Amino acid sequence: MAKHGKPITGHLAFNLAILLLAWAGVARSQNNSSMPLYQVHGSGTSNPALIIWRVMDVMMARTKPKIALSYRSIGSGAGGDEFTNGTSAFGCGDVPISKTNFDNITKQNKSMMHVPYLVGSVSIFHNIPGIGEVRRCDVR
Repeated sequence: MAKHGKPITGHLAFNLAILLLAWAGVARSQNNSSMPLYQVHGSGTSNPALIIWRVMDVMMARTKPKIALSYRSIGSGAGGDEFTNGTSAFGCGDVPISKTNFDNITKQNKSMMHVPYLVGSVSIFHNIPGIGEVRRCDVR
């Protein structure tokens, strides 16, 4: 994982760190070469990828025993599919997991939970046929 310049602070980083610790297993107070390396892999939407990678860098540097965390930014649908089929331990999406994927998870006697942790901005663009030149609007 590449190191990133700005540290994450506040409740968001704390909540995400707690969530990752829960997936990684119980952290022990000592670490040596005979202890196992816990691996936690996730995938999903690209919107939160930077914050996830930053938190993972901090987690990997500070946990004992050592953990290896990864997140692949592949899109919400593919991330949900990987979570459903067991390829990843967690997924991130712009919307909750589909009913089909949820049903597949529960058929395997597994459980899951949605944890909202990041809110991003949404921009709306519209193209009106027949309008060529775009003019700046002065909204007061």
